[in-house]
Amino acid sequence: MTADVLAPLAADWGALIDRYDATLCRTVGALIDAHAESLAERFYQHMGDDSHAGQFLAHQRVEEHLKPSMRRWLQEMFALRNRSDVPELIELQKRIGEIHARVDIPISLVMRGARFLKAAIFLQLGSARLGRAQLDAITFVSENIDIALEVMSQAYSLAHQRNARSEEAYRMFSVSQNIGTERERQRAGLLDWENQLMYDIALGAQAGQLQPLLQSDFGLWFKHKATHAFQDAVEMSAIREHVDRIERCIAHFQPAEGKLRQLRELRESTRVVRYLLDTLFARAGELEVGRDSLTQMLNRKFLSVVLNREIALARTTHSPFAVLMVDIDHFKSVNDNLGHEAGDLVLQQVAAILSQLHTRRRLRLPLRRRGIPADPRRHHRSHRHDTRRAGAPASRRGSLPARGEPLDPHHRQPRRGPARRSSGLPAHPAPRRPGALPGEERRPRPGGAGLRLNVIAPRAS
Repeated sequence: MTADVLAPLAADWGALIDRYDATLCRTVGALIDAHAESLAERFYQHMGDDSHAGQFLAHQRVEEHLKPSMRRWLQEMFALRNRSDVPELIELQKRIGEIHARVDIPISLVMRGARFLKAAIFLQLGSARLGRAQLDAITFVSENIDIALEVMSQAYSLAHQRNARSEEAYRMFSVSQNIGTERERQRAGLLDWENQLMYDIALGAQAGQLQPLLQSDFGLWFKHKATHAFQDAVEMSAIREHVDRIERCIAHFQPAEGKLRQLRELRESTRVVRYLLDTLFARAGELEVGRDSLTQMLNRKFLSVVLNREIALARTTHSPFAVLMVDIDHFKSVNDNLGHEAGDLVLQQVAAILSQLHTRRRLRLPLRRRGIPADPRRHHRSHRHDTRRAGAPASRRGSLPARGEPLDPHHRQPRRGPARRSSGLPAHPAPRRPGALPGEERRPRPGGAGLRLNVIAPRAS
């Protein structure tokens, strides 16, 4: 965690110590020290009753490590005497936040535990008969725990981001290990399991003698590798559902009762799994190299990464950027009237023009997203930008290379047709013009002036 993040928290914690009477702080510290054991006991009893939190709280670990750690944390939290205690206490909260991130404890559970802990301490303060000082004692406890939680959350967030990057790197490594070979290997593994299952059933094997799918080579791959490599794929939940159905059918297989019906159910579920597996690998293959095969631009795989990086850079450097979005007007009619080959050539020529701009005009990373090329472009930092200025480059883009090379997919007697483009230039942060509504932005204007391509297709024979 960087010093510029910690410094305000350390200052707030020091100010908290100075703001409250030293006698009150000692009284609260002594009270919590005396009840630290029971508070830790009640805390883990309460959290253990929660079905979500309980999975992180093994009984032996709670008794041997977590309860003593909670007791020490309470004692150290309220043993504050002066500002010199703050740096050590902040380091303690950082370590706790990093541990929570490492074992993947949701931050919501940490907040729930803190809420219960504060309520339990307030009850103890209420029974202590502190008189007028009771309200001050409650606010002191609440602010103390809140600042500690803020430090924990900062450390948790940074550690969680590091873990997420590592997991994503491993996921991409897993996905990119020769998609075609892996696909055929898993198809073969699934087919081998199915053939063996049918053979065993033909020999009269009982339910307990049939190999479950999850114990086959395919099942082991699915459990230990696919669930991580393809965790966000929509097909995964459907595959998991059909695998569970297959497992239930095998576990309750009765050769003497509706054998053909059970075999049809097994065969159908296996067929669906095989189809979904093909779809899963086909999608992974499209993104394997991260580049659109037709235009050679980066594909949508990297769009969110690029935009998030540019937004983060804009926040830290206070330099705006814009996304030049280009749409080819009436592209469907180009495909319908001139053929898909002519449409592909139009896309390739537009991509080539944008790639030239990428080289000559400091455009960053041209991408293609579902047929829409998009160019994240950095503004020159010396420019001042409002909505009118942000709109100006959109018009200038209209005067890009006036004419492309004729496109003749079949090298025959041609007929010509124009291809035009519309473009928009949303900026970040969003510029405002006088009278503009919040959230209003410039949108692509159909039929915008500018980029004209000579599309040449063969005459009808």
